[in-house]
Amino acid sequence: MRAIFFSDIHITHKRPRARIDDYYSACIEKLQQIGELARKKQADFVSVAGDIYHYKSPGDNTFQCTNDLIDIFKSYSCPVFTIAGNHDLLYDSYEYIDRQPYSTLVRSGAITDVTNRSVLLVDDDGYKVRIIGVPYDKLAVASSFAYKKINEDFSILLGHIGASPEGGNFFGTKLLSYQEIVDVSEADLFHFGHLHQQFGINQVANKWFISTGSITRGTSHIENIMKQPQVAYVEFGKDYFRPTLIRLQVRDANEIFDLTQLKKVEQETNFEFFKALEDAVLMEDPVEQILKSFNLTPEIQGLVNGYLNRGEADTKINF
Repeated sequence: MRAIFFSDIHITHKRPRARIDDYYSACIEKLQQIGELARKKQADFVSVAGDIYHYKSPGDNTFQCTNDLIDIFKSYSCPVFTIAGNHDLLYDSYEYIDRQPYSTLVRSGAITDVTNRSVLLVDDDGYKVRIIGVPYDKLAVASSFAYKKINEDFSILLGHIGASPEGGNFFGTKLLSYQEIVDVSEADLFHFGHLHQQFGINQVANKWFISTGSITRGTSHIENIMKQPQVAYVEFGKDYFRPTLIRLQVRDANEIFDLTQLKKVEQETNFEFFKALEDAVLMEDPVEQILKSFNLTPEIQGLVNGYLNRGEADTKINF
């Protein structure tokens, strides 16, 4: 079997404030690159772990955008298996899925949604691969990925959740660790979207995790400045598993971002952070009180909270 894995397209006609190029065209170009890669590699399927769209409200997505996506995904030389991410769901709820452009993609046959259902693929040698999607839940727990094999040789679970190799938290939200998931599941491979960080390809025990981060760069955060969007390409069978990360061809950060604006944001962030930190040390319960008492951005909250919790005199703060 051969397959390509990626997630978090966040396509929209509305240009993000930080971008100075044609963001929509950049999204389309990446998807076309992936389609060409699938053809060259003779992929058996493509897996997309959520957040095809950026805006949750149907009214914020154009008909042209959905039509273009239908044309692109239908041009792929293999099936495209997907799940809905939180940005594909109005109010983060499946109750309204039929109103969403994501549902139009599914009904067109351009993509195959595998949420709460499985698809079984069988190659010429009789090797069976089952693909299953886990519904989005912002409060997901490890047991959401509990799975027992049926009759397949290899099983793949798609999820749009907060999970990382070591776990931890992201702006106050608990991240599942890969080990927690391995402990409850018989699946062989987990393909995760949602977090835009590039955790890449990891192996825990005899299980594999793929989390390539967003293929787009919507903000001028330092992580996006440094990021090289990528997909995972995997060849696997009865006795082998060969994963590779492949970088997409994209323009340099200085060609797509207003870096002068980034410098201004960095200076403001520095000032807000140190002012908040100075105020926090005067409080009896600084971590909790500062988050309740100040109108801070999530980024500043995370920096202050993390710095105070560590309490290390030599902690280096990176912006």
